Amino acid sequence: MPDESGGVDVGGDGSVAWRTFVGCVRKGSVVSQPVGAAGYVQGGVDETDPGGSFTIGIKVPRENGRTLAQALFEAAKDADAHAGEPGYRVKFPLLIEPKNENQITIRWESATPPKSSGVRKRSQALTKKKPVKKVSKAAPKKPAKKKAGKKR
Repeated sequence: MPDESGGVDVGGDGSVAWRTFVGCVRKGSVVSQPVGAAGYVQGGVDETDPGGSFTIGIKVPRENGRTLAQALFEAAKDADAHAGEPGYRVKFPLLIEPKNENQITIRWESATPPKSSGVRKRSQALTKKKPVKKVSKAAPKKPAKKKAGKKR
């Protein structure tokens, strides 16, 4: 998928790690605020073109891959049984795998940002640092004094 795609990576790092990236964020939609003593809520809107879809990926666990296969099989049967019920949520269990920060991925195609947006591509935003303006530690030079000379 192109760099302008949006997505979410979720996985284990000893707890749960998440990373979200978007290609065409709706101005004013981003929220990131504390909730309770140690919680946070984050969200926003990534503009997409009509007819888009999600691609959901789940890494097969290092151990017990059959458990995931069985859970997906049961979820598929559940989805089929409720196919005529829009809004029914199909769920399945997935153990959090340590040291697998992109165990679950969700991708979508973001809308193309306007040319004048100044938006960097995701690959640039994640790998390139913004240029830092160098500041000289030396004191600024004083203007040279005119030498007093004889008037002619």
